[in-house]
Amino acid sequence: MFNVEAMRSFSPQGIVGILGSRNLPVFAALGMRVLRHRWREFLPLFAVCGYFTLFHALTYTEVRHSEPLHPILAVVIATAAGELQHRLKLISQ
Repeated sequence: MFNVEAMRSFSPQGIVGILGSRNLPVFAALGMRVLRHRWREFLPLFAVCGYFTLFHALTYTEVRHSEPLHPILAVVIATAAGELQHRLKLISQ
């Protein structure tokens, strides 16, 4: 990611996308903070995603960074956003 010569083959939009995807764990951690009281509801989802992430990490021979986590992080972020929207509606009423 930080090799300038390797990044010359990417478009500027591609580089911004790669850097943006590196921030997904931060947003997912914030989402889990919002959803901390409902974590038991997500146990089946975490189990399935964890299984496939572990299987992928054990069998995929390329670099094993955060890419296998993206589906999990996207679900957590979307659920947290929905929960925040619900809470803001309750506060405004």
